[in-house]
Amino acid sequence: MKRKIGNKCMLATGLILSTFIALICYAAYNHNGDTDSINFRTVYPQAIGSKLDSCNLCHKGGTYTPPGGRATTYVTCQYCHAITNYGADTTQYVNTLNPYGLDYLNNGRGAAALAVIENLDSDGDGYSNKVEIAALRYPGDPTDDPTKVPAPSKVFTRQQLEAMPQHTQVLLMNATKSTDTYAQYSGVPLGDLIDPIKLPSAVDVQVMSPDGFSQLHPFQYTQNAGMYNVYGTYAPANFYYNAQADVGQNPSTGWCDYSAPSAQGRNNGDAIVNPNGLKLIVAFMRDGQYLVPGYLDLT
Repeated sequence: MKRKIGNKCMLATGLILSTFIALICYAAYNHNGDTDSINFRTVYPQAIGSKLDSCNLCHKGGTYTPPGGRATTYVTCQYCHAITNYGADTTQYVNTLNPYGLDYLNNGRGAAALAVIENLDSDGDGYSNKVEIAALRYPGDPTDDPTKVPAPSKVFTRQQLEAMPQHTQVLLMNATKSTDTYAQYSGVPLGDLIDPIKLPSAVDVQVMSPDGFSQLHPFQYTQNAGMYNVYGTYAPANFYYNAQADVGQNPSTGWCDYSAPSAQGRNNGDAIVNPNGLKLIVAFMRDGQYLVPGYLDLT
């Protein structure tokens, strides 16, 4: 069984400010043998790469209160993970669906079902699903319809990011289904990036990866351990070495990669000193090398 041996920090690849879009990357989040997004892209090829080509087409966010915990409002992916206990309770999947997702499910859940529900108004906003999809509006969200005007957006190039004040930090990148890695990341603190462009009414940032996975980051501190706030400076951590975990020594059973230059010369228990602290950053370099751009293919 894989065990975690250090701290965690998030890196952003795309972000959406509440009431303001700063940088966005949409795509369907295909996982667990999903064929539904393939059905949708086949029937509506004009929607490929749009905001509809994502989990948000059929799924919703919501508020969840864990046993003995406090109520927390999540975006789509986090809400699904929370109420299903990361897939352990499959009976809850239906409760993650929005009205369009429910109509799709109740009419057979296939390409034919999409045709059957085209003329329905799943979300009751006065526009048929077909009309909303043609306008690239969510057919399962009554607050999104063809009359809505897209929010302003801004795209940052890597060159623009490099021209901003930089932040570098060494940390353990925890991974759920792949190898943990100690590495040094460099980039721009997320707060510094969005401060000049956010609206006064904005309260959080939604980060989206190219495969559609999303994570919500509030501006202010919250007691929920999974909600890393944008302006937080996180507690320093120690370096942990475990021979059993070392993939260099145990390629088939290890779970942590210690090979990065920034991990060399460190001993088990050593404090990891980051002079400017640990922050939520938009990183574009790892151990002095540019990160490889992400892309989507059939795998």
